[in-house]
Amino acid sequence: MNKKKVLTTSVAASLVLGSVAGLPLSPKGLANTLGVQTAYALDASALFDVDKIKDMDREEAKQKVKELLDEIKAQLSDEEKAVINEARAKFASIDESETYLVEDIWNKIAAKKAQHDPDGTTYDLITVENVMNVIKYLGQAQYDPNLDEIEDKVRGEYRDILKQLDQLAEQDGGVTDFTWSDVQETVDLVQQLVLDEISMDDLIDLIIEDKSITEYVGQVFRNVWQKVLANNNLDATKFIKGLGITADDIVNTYKKFAQRVDADYEAQKVLAAAAVRVKSELDVSVSDSNKRVLIPKLTLFNYEIPNEVLKWTVSGDHFEVDDDNNFVLKESVKDSGTYKATVEASILGFEDYVIHRGEIQLEYQADPVTPPGGGVYVPPIGGVINIDRKQAESILNDVYGNLEEIAAAAKGNSARAAREAVEKALRKAATVNAASTLVYSNDKATANFNIGYVEWVFEVVSELGKQANEKLKEVAPNAKPAKIPVIFDFGNVNVSTVEIPFLETIVNLAKQYGIDALGVVVNGVALTIDTTELGNGMTITYTKQNTTVSNAAADVYDFSFRDANGNTVTKFESPVEVRFPIKNNQVDEDLLSLTKVDGNNLILKLGLYDEEENALIADNRDFSTYTVTENVIRFNDIDSVREWAGRHIAVAAAKGIIDGRADGEFVPNDYVTRAEFAKLIVKVFNLEDDSATEPFVDVNDDDWFAPYVAAAAKAGIVNGRTDTEFAPNATITRAEMATMAARAMAKYLEYELTVSEDQALSRFVDAAEIHETLKAGVALAADHGVVEGEEANQFKPNNNATRAQAAVIIYRLLFK
Repeated sequence: MNKKKVLTTSVAASLVLGSVAGLPLSPKGLANTLGVQTAYALDASALFDVDKIKDMDREEAKQKVKELLDEIKAQLSDEEKAVINEARAKFASIDESETYLVEDIWNKIAAKKAQHDPDGTTYDLITVENVMNVIKYLGQAQYDPNLDEIEDKVRGEYRDILKQLDQLAEQDGGVTDFTWSDVQETVDLVQQLVLDEISMDDLIDLIIEDKSITEYVGQVFRNVWQKVLANNNLDATKFIKGLGITADDIVNTYKKFAQRVDADYEAQKVLAAAAVRVKSELDVSVSDSNKRVLIPKLTLFNYEIPNEVLKWTVSGDHFEVDDDNNFVLKESVKDSGTYKATVEASILGFEDYVIHRGEIQLEYQADPVTPPGGGVYVPPIGGVINIDRKQAESILNDVYGNLEEIAAAAKGNSARAAREAVEKALRKAATVNAASTLVYSNDKATANFNIGYVEWVFEVVSELGKQANEKLKEVAPNAKPAKIPVIFDFGNVNVSTVEIPFLETIVNLAKQYGIDALGVVVNGVALTIDTTELGNGMTITYTKQNTTVSNAAADVYDFSFRDANGNTVTKFESPVEVRFPIKNNQVDEDLLSLTKVDGNNLILKLGLYDEEENALIADNRDFSTYTVTENVIRFNDIDSVREWAGRHIAVAAAKGIIDGRADGEFVPNDYVTRAEFAKLIVKVFNLEDDSATEPFVDVNDDDWFAPYVAAAAKAGIVNGRTDTEFAPNATITRAEMATMAARAMAKYLEYELTVSEDQALSRFVDAAEIHETLKAGVALAADHGVVEGEEANQFKPNNNATRAQAAVIIYRLLFK
């Protein structure tokens, strides 16, 4: 091997030093807690298996070290890699002008050179810049050592420089004929001396008194190198002494580089923690008294660390850490199975430095539980609910990484698209398993919340929600804030009735922490209610019905709500979001609708199918008995428009938005009245409002269209033909229809023009015929494909709109 392989000594020594100096320790008294003596020296030499390496040939030894370095790298998290990369970047930024960094070593080399080469011709490559480059490379390599790269540098770019240094060192009788064995002997000696020099008490005092780690390590290095250089039997020491370099020179150079690139010693600590994790081992055993409990035993460099001085964290839905620092299968886990989780350990007081990261596994066999229908099963009072913060952050981070792309891809409504992506992630992140809160009695289950756990969940979700809205604001400054929910999932429940009381305390806590909505999920059926609708508390009751409903694609449930005074609540000002899982996978998803079951009558309430959840999602304001139905409605008179409007008519009719004029007759070419289109807009945007009134003299309270005109006028979707007349029975023009659609798009779907008004209208050859007051609406609707031209690029703005044309526009709005 090339004798200048001595460079690897410094790499190894640096890692050893890092593993010692960076090992996190607890405050005073830990030495006694660990059961060690005051002069205890950390056995970090086990990390490198030096004795084994010494006996190997060059390639075997190099491979062994490479394997170790790969293990250390594999232990690094992304955050830790970032710290190391920052130190590497600072090393890379050092330029040749910063020669002060190596002046201690260079001054000795320069003096030696002046003595033996006064005219500078023999050792022309020995310059301060070249010495600087060699030392800089060596220092940078310690943060990502690559033995092959080091060897290439030694044999290539630095070969002649090192050869001249070798020759200069041999003056005055120096000997530098290194072998691999010589290098490893030096490494071994440095390691042992470092370990002998550092005691547990020294490190504890260092932490408590907040001394400079660099200063302390420098003193250790000084003592160590003084002893190394005193050993005249090592060729390495002859080389260093031959150049006139002292222990102080080495230490001072180390300290200057440390201050320049890693002043807080964070990169070394990160490497140390990763190196420590390589030599940490975790054994777990099932508790003799509770088969749901795993007792951890962590060993570090073959020494067992008492569990009481460790800080354990566990990720996933199945385990938590109890007061005794054991891993406990959560109460919500009822079934037998194999359960796994990722765990991390750190020393109490030094949680930033993870000394172990790995997996645990429990083969759990559940005890037989009496079915709810056959007896009583009562879990612990106020069952445990919790939120896995790391998992929630991971869900949100996935969205944050794509948020700019999501916003950019949304043509004209990027703010809404970004907000909805964040809201979807927040809902998933803020869904907690609440099954353990249920108390069963006969055929009924009632949630019994532990307020402490609920508040903890609210606090975590509140923080995550605030962070999410900050991220949203960065990407979409004009976006409305994302709603922050907390969803209590009670899992699959084998009883007919489930009662969830959101007491006043819970509602007030939700408002206090800025939680915008509370949701409940039973057997996959979800209701999410704005906290403003919960008053001073509300009890939600699910009752599964045995009713047979024609074309049902989901179970049938009766939903009831009682306020704090026990009064039944049937209507809500803000819509309640309903999610129904679909049981029948043979349906046409576009024809599904939330359906109110009123005796033998089925009242369709819209809703859109979500493929990811396999559920219908709808907003609804009034409640009783509901399911989801597939509605195949056939009209026998639409052949003339089937090619361009057939599907649109079928879907709008299936969702109860548009009706036929008679059984089996749609009459597609009949004109649409202004009142009829107002009804369609109100239906598709779920704008029904019993409190709405209208100011028009030609709309009477007993007219069938009165509530729709009132709701549309209140929402700002329709205007009258005059200040006092709506003209409900007048036919609506294509331009008027486009304008009503555009107002709803702007207000409820947050669409904006992506081009100028003139550019949007330029696709129509008859754009000049559009009334000035309607041009903006037609432009927005055309820009986003809600309206299109007819033959020869004509819009025909003043033509009366047909029922088929209205159905097409409604369909397009529905899926925007």
